[in-house]
Amino acid sequence: MRVLLIDLSKRFGGADVRVLQTAVNMPAGHEAAIAVLEGSAIHKDATAAGVRTFPLGFSRHDPRHAFALARIAREFRADVVDAHNPQSQLWGMLAARLAGVRGQVATVHTVYREAHRGPIRQRGHEFAIRLAKHSNARFLTVSESIARYLHSFGIAAGRVTVSYNAMEPLSAVPKGAGLKRSLGLTEGELLLGMVGRIEMVKGYDIMIDAIDRLRKAGQNFHVAIAGEGHDTGRIRAIIAERGMENRFHFLGFRRDIPDVLADYDMLCVPSRSEGLPYTVLEAARQGVPIIATSVDGLGEVLEDGRTAIVIPPENSEALANAIARAAADCGLRQQLSEAGAKMIVERFSIPRMIAETLAVYQSAIT
Repeated sequence: MRVLLIDLSKRFGGADVRVLQTAVNMPAGHEAAIAVLEGSAIHKDATAAGVRTFPLGFSRHDPRHAFALARIAREFRADVVDAHNPQSQLWGMLAARLAGVRGQVATVHTVYREAHRGPIRQRGHEFAIRLAKHSNARFLTVSESIARYLHSFGIAAGRVTVSYNAMEPLSAVPKGAGLKRSLGLTEGELLLGMVGRIEMVKGYDIMIDAIDRLRKAGQNFHVAIAGEGHDTGRIRAIIAERGMENRFHFLGFRRDIPDVLADYDMLCVPSRSEGLPYTVLEAARQGVPIIATSVDGLGEVLEDGRTAIVIPPENSEALANAIARAAADCGLRQQLSEAGAKMIVERFSIPRMIAETLAVYQSAIT
């Protein structure tokens, strides 16, 4: 099989990790290439990994993408087009039709109506799902909750396959990023961490409220945030209103996430909606204790009290209590650390993910 992956993202996130993993781990006898935005993070990473790329110089909303991608599909002689994220699916499905590519796959990483801002944008992104449906595409999803979301569009169960994300074993023990030293913390002080795009759907405001509750109860924590996003200014303003600028530390976009995670004593994921974020899998792989909401893919794979502390969404009091509980119980943190690392080895291997992905590709061309 010759597979053209389409990833027209600007910032690097979980979908891009899966695209790169798929391309790099394609077994012998198969070939993968990635269509990308020129100069994007995935363009640079794929090139560095030795993956063939087809860079495009248009903006993501430019309809010329459809014709350019059709030309690329013909040049690459693609058997399968696998499109990730809404823009990729919109232009990718049209391109596959124009190029006569029989195998069409849409990989859906989030619930679009929850993960994206504004009803107009949400409906626009969901149009890509409807287009893929009418193109007779197969669907890959990273959680059962997203599969249920796709079924709400009338997509038959036989056209939707759930394949959880995966994690490679660590090639070396992360050395750490020196965060505590740079923030003026002692090794005995706990550092809470968040990783991901800075948008309200990720629950940053809930985290702020939880830390404020703890502060008023006499417990002071520092929070390091690795990521960037549209709501950075809004989140900073909320922090300033609470007078907690010295407690929240913005690290910006980081390439050294394993080293950053090595400095976190706990990872907090108070999201309102999630597929199955790679950050959680990375943290579990490194034995970082996790506190996360029960939404979507998180609730499917994390077991409360064993592999994570799982709390209800939209509940800053529950988050504050979970942080205080974990901070006071070193034994609990160690238990979560060991169980999380074991979970990755047993359930989230690359060979499993690739086999499931290839099975979907095969079904798309038969």
